[in-house]
Amino acid sequence: MADTSANIKGEAQTVNAGEEINVVSQKIIDDVLLQKQEILNDAEKKQKEILDSAERKRKEILDDAKKKAQERYDKVYELEILNAKSKINQELLLFKIKTIEDLISKVKERLKTINSEEFLKVLKDTLNSLKLSESEYQIGKNEELISGELLEEISKKIGFKKSKEKADFDTGIKIIDGKKEYMLSAETLINEKIDIIKIKLSKFLFEKE
Repeated sequence: MADTSANIKGEAQTVNAGEEINVVSQKIIDDVLLQKQEILNDAEKKQKEILDSAERKRKEILDDAKKKAQERYDKVYELEILNAKSKINQELLLFKIKTIEDLISKVKERLKTINSEEFLKVLKDTLNSLKLSESEYQIGKNEELISGELLEEISKKIGFKKSKEKADFDTGIKIIDGKKEYMLSAETLINEKIDIIKIKLSKFLFEKE
């Protein structure tokens, strides 16, 4: 009987030990499974963070590229507008200059065909402004507008006479006043005040722009 009891007791101890081993093994397995799940969850979380970060960077790069492309477009557009305005302003300036030059040329041509009475007044005013005394004049070899008769009429009030020397120039008249000499013609009368004439013409033609 004693042997039988001992055997039963030994078997019970063996069973209990086996159960303990099973429990411990299961606990280890459960811990491993839990750690595995934690590792998987952590890996999934990190993977999501990496993907989200990559997506943010991708959007930032795209947004930055779009911004830079827009900035480049704006700069090109602005440059094109400035170039167009500059070209228009340059063409407008050339048009103004040409218009004024054409008008002045027409005025000069008009002076060449002006009648004696009209030119007499202009010439008188110019000669009076010179304040001449004891002067001589010469008439250009091909001068058509200013005649000797015209100058003789003026000389009665101003007091200058025709020079005995022949003229060595084509058009206009030369006034010799001591050591001073003055060249007068329809063209020189305009050229003397050419800048003032241009300013006045420019204001008259383009002041409303």
